[in-house]
Amino acid sequence: MLDYGMLRIPGSRPFRPSPKKELHIREQSWDNRFHLGQIPVYDAFKDKYLQQMSSVVHKKKIIIGGTRLHKKKELSINNLAQCISSKSMNRRPVIKNQIIKKLKDSLVSVWNQKMIPEPQRNLFLEAIDKIPAKIQSTIIVREIESLKNDKNPAQMAIRAIKAREHSLNELKDFANTIINASSTIKHNSVESILNLRMLSIHVVECIQTWRKTLHDISPDSIPENIKFVWEKENYLLKMQNDTKFLANTPIGAFIDFVPNDPFFIHFRVNNGKIELPVQGYLIKKIKDSEVILLNEGMKLYEEIENTTPKIMSMTQSRSKIFIDNYSKNIVFEEIKGDIEHGIIDYGADVPILIQDSMGKPINAYTNAQTMRYPAFLWAKIDKFIVGLITLNLENQKSMHNRLQISHISAVNVEIFEKVAEEIVKHIWKEYPCVEIRVGIISKISEQGKYESEKSIKQVFDKLGFRWKQMIYAINETPVQLLGLRRTENIENMKVESIFDDCIQISYGCVIQIGPKYETHTISGQYCSVVGILCAFKPFGGITNQYFGQLYGKIKGVPPAFRYRKDLSVELVVKDLKAIDLFPSDLTSRLETSISCSALGLSWGRFFPVIHKGIKYTRVLSEIEVLKSEDKTVYIVATEDPIYSVFFIPGDYRSIKNLFSFTKEVLGKIEKVSVSQELWIPSFEIKGENLVTELEGNFCSGKCIEVCKEVFRFKLLAALHPKGSLLSWPSEKCLIIENGFVFGMIHGKLDEELEIPLYVVNVPCENFISNS
Repeated sequence: MLDYGMLRIPGSRPFRPSPKKELHIREQSWDNRFHLGQIPVYDAFKDKYLQQMSSVVHKKKIIIGGTRLHKKKELSINNLAQCISSKSMNRRPVIKNQIIKKLKDSLVSVWNQKMIPEPQRNLFLEAIDKIPAKIQSTIIVREIESLKNDKNPAQMAIRAIKAREHSLNELKDFANTIINASSTIKHNSVESILNLRMLSIHVVECIQTWRKTLHDISPDSIPENIKFVWEKENYLLKMQNDTKFLANTPIGAFIDFVPNDPFFIHFRVNNGKIELPVQGYLIKKIKDSEVILLNEGMKLYEEIENTTPKIMSMTQSRSKIFIDNYSKNIVFEEIKGDIEHGIIDYGADVPILIQDSMGKPINAYTNAQTMRYPAFLWAKIDKFIVGLITLNLENQKSMHNRLQISHISAVNVEIFEKVAEEIVKHIWKEYPCVEIRVGIISKISEQGKYESEKSIKQVFDKLGFRWKQMIYAINETPVQLLGLRRTENIENMKVESIFDDCIQISYGCVIQIGPKYETHTISGQYCSVVGILCAFKPFGGITNQYFGQLYGKIKGVPPAFRYRKDLSVELVVKDLKAIDLFPSDLTSRLETSISCSALGLSWGRFFPVIHKGIKYTRVLSEIEVLKSEDKTVYIVATEDPIYSVFFIPGDYRSIKNLFSFTKEVLGKIEKVSVSQELWIPSFEIKGENLVTELEGNFCSGKCIEVCKEVFRFKLLAALHPKGSLLSWPSEKCLIIENGFVFGMIHGKLDEELEIPLYVVNVPCENFISNS
């Protein structure tokens, strides 16, 4: 097999090698094909073909008829490995001064457009004057872009100054208009001054940012404390004295102003004036701002003689103030001014640990508004805000006298424990509640159990709170409800409290049968036809022309009433006293019947407020506005959909038969519109009505000796001892400021009898004042 050129490999068939000769790839030469997945590395120095070309001697060519010789550039191995780029091209020389000039012209154009004052322009040009042209152009471009986007430090400082100057001028104009300092004026004054404080802090911070920006550009030419000139005056120096005029205005009569105090942080002790609150998160900002003003070249606080009260120093650090005051008492003060934004600002100082357990302070205001009767309190040590508490009632306030702490927080855990302890003492002292409840947010552990933060839970465990139930908040957050029951007696506490119903009605009609005799009474004065008809049921009804028709329509016992016939006057008096009524001139040993009614209701959403020295109830629901000829009628639904109340504004003391008058007005009403807010003055009326036009007109044929109505109507939403939400009437709300007719409508009676349940005239003299 070898002779024939065949190969023999065991286990395979013989094969003949191909007679064709394989082409060999040229080595060390450029090849545009891929070899083994890679482009071959090419080295021009080892290329044999180039080596042969370089050895050939090129002769000069002579062009016949021409005198100019054309040289052909010889190939060089050394030039083959070099890259050719645009860098080797000749460029026109760049004149740097022309570029800078154009950029500066653009900058001046933007300055003119944004109305940047001349002093700020000159300082910027001075800062970039001595830096290299390349860096200078970059800074100018950056400056132009920040000006166009309204984010330039000089712009921000100018805007802050303009806002402060506007607020200062408004406060000055407002102070000159004050004649009598009412509670509303005091509130507005405090709110305006607190707003001016925030604007002053913002001015200092913006100027410091502007200073730092210029100093970073050129530390050698621009000092760190370069002055900011506004209207040819160093504005930081101006700030130290431009609020001193407030002490000589009517505002100075009820707010304490200390000289050279642009942030209104200092005060004189025990002078009987309003002390402006200080949020905890502002303490460091105010301290830093005061240091900046001191370094501006003018002494901020004057040394005061021994006869003048000392001013509290602000050079201490905030943490040291809190440590030094741990042993001092915590006091609770109502939040004045813009409650919502004040709470949001305070929230920046609350540790995350407390926020995760008790809820975020920024949500405390909104959450409290969704519940009944919100109250907002600052916890303070001296003048410093260290905690926040919001209080609410549970929805079943008529059934359970429970007060709920809907939010409680503090600036650290140690103060939190002290705040929780003090708020419990405050509640037991000021509120006639039987239980306090508080919720702790609980997270699900790895074992699937709801667990709250131990350090927070221990605070309430120490105070005696016990687990009640697990609920889910509005945002589906699991919350453990803890409760603390009162152990002491509350009989001696105030009768009027936030747990009372807003509408309280006590009514009784007593009828005594006996020999007829003359009495000097006013006919037609009665407040409930239903009550009178109910009292006649034990005697078989009444045949009076007006009352008899209505009596035939009453089936069974009218709603909200009960009646009985009892010969014992003592039992009748006992029934009336049970509903806080005290009748007179009842004769013993006569046939007697009595009908009684006692109601307690509230509105769905309402707040107690003060308006012009009178207690009002601010009702937030749908108020039907109706017209009856020239009279206006407001109808408001209560929390019980069957009962509604109505108001007819006006002085109707001259009306002899008020019930008939009201029935006629309600019979002609037409709906005009619907309002969402009504302010109702609080009132209380107690009295007796002797009804004489019924004599001799009843079914038994006997004479009526006495038909007497005894009644008490009270409409009042009690205020929290501290922290009730302050409100002012808006342009769209309805408000009753004079006398009116008050009455109640029952859905069933209104459909069947078309008469109100009660009617009473309320003159201004019966309004409840805030004194």
